[in-house]
Amino acid sequence: MRFFTFFMLMLLKLTSHSHASVTYNQEAFTWGAGDTHDVGELNYDGNATSQILVNVNNINPGTLFVKQSVCHYPDYNLDTYKEGKDHYIFIPKSVTTYSGKNISIDIHQMPTGYSIVANTAQQYVLYNKGADEYIKHTRKCKKVGESQVFDSSWTSPFVLRLNTENISIGEHSGNILMNIARAEYYARTSAQPLFRWNTNEIQSFVANDNSVRLPFKIRIQNKCTITPSEINFAHGGNSIVSADGHMTSKNIMVNCVNSGNISLSISLKAITPPTQSYSDGVGVGLGNGWDSILKIDSSNISTTNPTTKITIPANSSFNVQSILKKTNNSQAGSLNGSAVMEVFIQ
Repeated sequence: MRFFTFFMLMLLKLTSHSHASVTYNQEAFTWGAGDTHDVGELNYDGNATSQILVNVNNINPGTLFVKQSVCHYPDYNLDTYKEGKDHYIFIPKSVTTYSGKNISIDIHQMPTGYSIVANTAQQYVLYNKGADEYIKHTRKCKKVGESQVFDSSWTSPFVLRLNTENISIGEHSGNILMNIARAEYYARTSAQPLFRWNTNEIQSFVANDNSVRLPFKIRIQNKCTITPSEINFAHGGNSIVSADGHMTSKNIMVNCVNSGNISLSISLKAITPPTQSYSDGVGVGLGNGWDSILKIDSSNISTTNPTTKITIPANSSFNVQSILKKTNNSQAGSLNGSAVMEVFIQ
């Protein structure tokens, strides 16, 4: 019997703390959106690419409505001396286009002052916890259904990343819908702590709200693949005298569904660093005092300028060359090195 009584007391204490803590505030309420408005726009017209970045403008919430409220004395003007204001953005992890195509969404750049407090299979929850402010207010508590216009922005601009590598040639349009919420907490005295709703509770208050909207229109004109995915420059056996300047090359094919010109952004970076820097290509260290200079035809790529842009016809190739380079420390032996080349279709 003594054990049973102890268990019941602990259960009551835990239940009180987890579900009733917000009621310790003098006032608390959550605001949600009452209409739908745009916070940016994406228009992409070009070749298929693995990802597209889209800027989200400052979120100006406009007219918001009280969705949840804690008011101990709702009909009286009361003083509060401490307050905190938090903001939430609920970003879906995917969007379905009007034609039924699914596009996954990632966050490329966070808005200033926000952190990710929930990362589920369906969404990211971004949270900005406001600092405690010691301000005297005298007013009646806000009730559910009351509205207010918020003109100032909640965020700095931020960037989403749409993963588009699997969508087909054609037009893909739709809207990315994001829920928003604002929570306000007020204490009777400046010494009292502020008690906050948790993320799940906030989300439940605004789950059926209208959303801020990011419309997009993506038009894919062509889709290409690049082969091979790995190249090996075999210089073969050479004497230490004849090896300097020995050249071998490989073609990289760009195969496309449709014809037309294809713009490529190409970067080259050595994994094994060279003995010295080169202005006529990207140096790669091969060991035993030897380097290779990698060159891409019709480009000025180099160690100091490792990225270049070229335009070629669809269903054609560009050439990559490897040229052996002797240095003051070169000696006979086995040579090998590696580099990474990234090719982006613009």
